[in-house]
Amino acid sequence: MTIRKRILILSITILFLSYFAISISLSNLYRDRIIEDTILSMTNSFEHSNNMLESKLKDIYSIAINLSIDPDIINIMNKDASESTLIQYNEMKILESKIKFLYTYNNNINGITIGNFNGVHYQSGITLPFNDIISQPWVDSISNHDLDYTILAPHYSSKKEELNQSGQLSDKVISIVQPIKKGRTLIGFVKIDIIASILEDYFSDALTNENDFFITDLNTHKIILQNITQFDENDVVSINNKFYDPQSNHNNPLFNDNVFVDYTSKITGWTTIGVVPKSKVFYELNLLKKIVLMVTSTVFIVSMLIIYFTIHFLTKDLERFTKKIQTLHSDQLSFEFEATSSSEVNLLADAFKLLLNKINQLIKDIKYKERVKRHAEIRALEAQINPHFLHNTINTIKYLSSLIGATNIYNVSESLSKLMYINMSPRTFISIKEELDYLKSYLSIQAFKYSHQFDAVYIIDDDLDDFYLPKLLIQPIVENALVHGLRDDIMQNIITLSFHNEPNQIKIKVEDNGKGMSPEKISEILNNRLPSSIGLKNVISRIKLYMGEDYNVAITSIRNVKTTFEISLPKISKEEVIKYDEYSPSR
Repeated sequence: MTIRKRILILSITILFLSYFAISISLSNLYRDRIIEDTILSMTNSFEHSNNMLESKLKDIYSIAINLSIDPDIINIMNKDASESTLIQYNEMKILESKIKFLYTYNNNINGITIGNFNGVHYQSGITLPFNDIISQPWVDSISNHDLDYTILAPHYSSKKEELNQSGQLSDKVISIVQPIKKGRTLIGFVKIDIIASILEDYFSDALTNENDFFITDLNTHKIILQNITQFDENDVVSINNKFYDPQSNHNNPLFNDNVFVDYTSKITGWTTIGVVPKSKVFYELNLLKKIVLMVTSTVFIVSMLIIYFTIHFLTKDLERFTKKIQTLHSDQLSFEFEATSSSEVNLLADAFKLLLNKINQLIKDIKYKERVKRHAEIRALEAQINPHFLHNTINTIKYLSSLIGATNIYNVSESLSKLMYINMSPRTFISIKEELDYLKSYLSIQAFKYSHQFDAVYIIDDDLDDFYLPKLLIQPIVENALVHGLRDDIMQNIITLSFHNEPNQIKIKVEDNGKGMSPEKISEILNNRLPSSIGLKNVISRIKLYMGEDYNVAITSIRNVKTTFEISLPKISKEEVIKYDEYSPSR
């Protein structure tokens, strides 16, 4: 596939995805915004209506409180079962004087009942018989619970209306019940009935709106007021059940096809539930989608035509350039090209010519370096002959000294031969046994150098021979003890080498009874600030390099008494060497 087709396909894909993404984004944006606006509008309407209702109920509630704390009313209601349950004439006048004005200033009051639980009562307006009132369930609620007040959902205000069962709010009342207490003792109640049609008055805005809603008491599962035009009674029951028991499983498609809004009154505890079909909410959005689709399709087609001709014009030189490249082969890396219209293609052609020139030069350089490398390998092979020749020569000296009985020369040659054998080994890790053999050979040679001014003591724990450590790790420390630690003012210098097998590590100590060193010098050695201690610096660096920061060198010293170098190392078996030495030949 040519680059022109690829660019064209890529452009079409990007353009299509862009238009698609923009359309979906705009659709989702407007969809979410429409839902939010619908929910906000309905919530504000419900809140406004509930606020007006709550304001009226608060006014009536304040009247009920004033009546419940009135001393005269408390005294009248504070009659026990042994006294007469009939209210005396003077008491009747007191009650009438306190209640009469209420109807004048509150035309929504339908009736008032003041009574106790022994039958003493006073009723005004249209109310149920007192015996029917005190047999209702709410009486037990205020008797058994310390409630401040109770609001009763719309119910019939008299026996006549209860028998008619008209279902109209104008025939029902909302009741506020306020307990009457003397001290902390409940002695009676004040029940004020309010015409239930105030619900229609305060929810008039919502009722005249096209949206469906209903008011429900989720505690009793009863619907109080409803304005439903687009759903049947079964749908209303399903919606009420969903809000009554949110945890239950409701598979009715009704809950996927509609937007629900709920608002719960803080005073009554009743919940106003609004229902709006999504098809109605998204009608304008669907219309907008169709317009956007038509406009997008037209713009898409026009854009495709513009892109096609633009790509054709821009890529014609690039196609010529590609065909020219295809004519190249390994034996002929020369290139000539001149674009007719595109300066960028000319730049590309010039860069490609420069690249070919560099490739040709690199080929020449590689051939030259290969020749140099072969010569270097030959010289390296020749250089390996020299150490082996020297090692063989030392063995010859050792053999001749043995023939003529020169024991000293034989011993030195023997030790030097062992040192060279280990030094010539390509391994970077050797066993502790090999390290000890190397140290013994090294000290044997140094004994001749220092005219046997020191003795070497070896303290080696069992089962250490098969553990490994970096090659020639201890020798620089021993050398430091010889060069800087030997004293002329004592009978014999002693160098003690200890290898201890501890549970999780190996502790190696090199101790001498020589001159010692100052704390400042110890600090310089451990922090690599002493230029002359190249060997010790090498030891510390190699331990950190191979083993990490958990293993190190510790130095303690007492002037003219002793100096101790202590090294902690992990236990490394032959099989584990590869983990610590990435250049190990055994890898």
